[in-house]
Amino acid sequence: MKSELREQAVSLRIEEEMSYGEIRKRLGVPKSTLSYWLREYHS
Repeated sequence: MKSELREQAVSLRIEEEMSYGEIRKRLGVPKSTLSYWLREYHS
């Protein structure tokens, strides 16, 4: 489950160029989790 959410978060950030706030609302995960998942994808 978590890996699916992580894949979705990466996809939304890279392909949809969504902000952390938008991704948090859509997926319901804490900002700290998103920061951890997306640390390799900071632009």
